[in-house]
Amino acid sequence: MLSARDTMPSAPCPQPARLPEPVRLPDQSWPEGTVPVVSIICYTYNHSQFIRETIEGFLTQETTFPVEIIIHDDASTDGTADIIREYESKHPSLFRNMLQKENRMSQGGDFNGPIFQHTLGEYIAMCEGDDYWTDSHKLQIQVELLEKYSQYILCGHRYQVIDEKGKFITDDSHEACFNGRTHIDVTYQNFLNPYLIQTLTVVFRKEGLHSFVNRKSASDTVIWSHLLSQGKDAIILSKAMGVYRKHSGGVYSLLSKHSHDKHGFNQLLDIAKHEGFLSEDVKWTYTELAKRIYQEQMQATQLAINELNIHVMKTLNGLPPDYRFNHAEVFLSRVVGAIGRAAFLVLELRNETVNRIGEKPHWDFRKLFTLSKYATVMLLLSPLLLLYVTSMCWRRIFR
Repeated sequence: MLSARDTMPSAPCPQPARLPEPVRLPDQSWPEGTVPVVSIICYTYNHSQFIRETIEGFLTQETTFPVEIIIHDDASTDGTADIIREYESKHPSLFRNMLQKENRMSQGGDFNGPIFQHTLGEYIAMCEGDDYWTDSHKLQIQVELLEKYSQYILCGHRYQVIDEKGKFITDDSHEACFNGRTHIDVTYQNFLNPYLIQTLTVVFRKEGLHSFVNRKSASDTVIWSHLLSQGKDAIILSKAMGVYRKHSGGVYSLLSKHSHDKHGFNQLLDIAKHEGFLSEDVKWTYTELAKRIYQEQMQATQLAINELNIHVMKTLNGLPPDYRFNHAEVFLSRVVGAIGRAAFLVLELRNETVNRIGEKPHWDFRKLFTLSKYATVMLLLSPLLLLYVTSMCWRRIFR
């Protein structure tokens, strides 16, 4: 269960010198060589219609500390990079951008490692180029909290969801988790269920990355896992301070349920690869996703086998494509389809997808039981199957 408290814990950390009052980032003036406290990382690709709103959300931040903005553009083809250069020319002291000439994602290139190494701040904030922040004190609130309470390694918050035209869709659906509380503590043991950490909301301690900066690019979920696996918690604030945009160009926004499951499954495999161990919550989520993916694949395969079987029977008997089988023919056709499903199960028995990470493949007795049911049905209905095949042949010969 998630832990929640109505009052903040008392474990203060020393705070470095700051401006007396929060000031908008473009209006701040710092001595040359001042190291930023926060590095904002923004990933973008073909976000020309959204990126201005994203950058303006950065520039309206009011803080008592210096901030740098690093926008990584993955060789956009729609003018996104030109907009980024426009803002950089206006505020050269704020921006240290990384504008790629070739698309690195299509080449499987490393993203996070080089960008994390490029940052100078003690804290890292993240926001993708199609999302944006709505609260001008967001960074100030989150950094003050992290500096005051050393037991937190990451701070997030709630958010709203809009479509590509800017129309409000919904809140983030986490209201029930907070139940009127101001914040929730999230640990490595439970950060996936429910999944409360959204990229556009996070500020985290850079020191928590350690050797992660030298690793191959990994998903955001793997980053959260790495941070939380070090024994410190995340705190998620109930206040909504940002907007997540669903649109046709979004990487994950419009994925089908099956694609979301496969993406989540691959993220968990990444966690296992990077961390070398899994919490019980992660193992449970891994197993449930694997089961769901397997069931979805089985359903799709069964439908395909049924369609193929019907097509073959029509072709063998010279029936027109629009011919409709009667009930008896449909029933017996499904029996034939059971043969294909049984064969599919046999092939899958040694490739068990619901095993936990690190275990060797083994025989799944649930599948064996299912296979035995198919075998029993085939044994009992084999005379009917023979009659069915004979009748179809008879129809073909004497029609």
